[in-house]
Amino acid sequence: MKKRSNMIRNLLSALFACLVCTSGAYAAVAEPQLDVQGGSVASDGTTLSISAQVIAIITGGTPNPIPSEAFSLSATLATGAGSLTAGTLLSATFSNFMLVDMGFGFGTFSADLSYTGGSLQGGLTSGRIEGAISNAIPGVSNTVPFTADTVTAKVGPVVVPVPAAVWLFGSGLIGLVSLARRKTGS
Repeated sequence: MKKRSNMIRNLLSALFACLVCTSGAYAAVAEPQLDVQGGSVASDGTTLSISAQVIAIITGGTPNPIPSEAFSLSATLATGAGSLTAGTLLSATFSNFMLVDMGFGFGTFSADLSYTGGSLQGGLTSGRIEGAISNAIPGVSNTVPFTADTVTAKVGPVVVPVPAAVWLFGSGLIGLVSLARRKTGS
């Protein structure tokens, strides 16, 4: 009896650990998306500044070209805090900017946004930016100054997929309930 309750406790612990470890905010940019391209990147090792252009709004998987709108992003690398503007289309703040060095002068960046205004905000309060930097000299870094001349990014609302761990956790709970019912004869 004690062996079975220890086994059930261990199973629950493992399922919970699996759920916690794999259910991070793996959000993805949904549509409508702002397509950001071109521009430049400059970092003094403390702050990062990106200047580029919004060239299209993507809906239904199709880019709809727009008159170019200036895009700017400023982030404090130590805290991950900052703000962005996409011309008159969107303005936002963020507190979790992430910059990742991919090597060979390439890097990726992302942040979860809190919209503060713009014509595309509508009823939305939050969104996400995901992008890439290329041709960085000497290389993408959170602490060393660098410059880059190419930026691509997508900005828009978010979709957070349900991770597989949630389904695993749920099926484990169903199994435990059926095991308990079988044991009690209910």
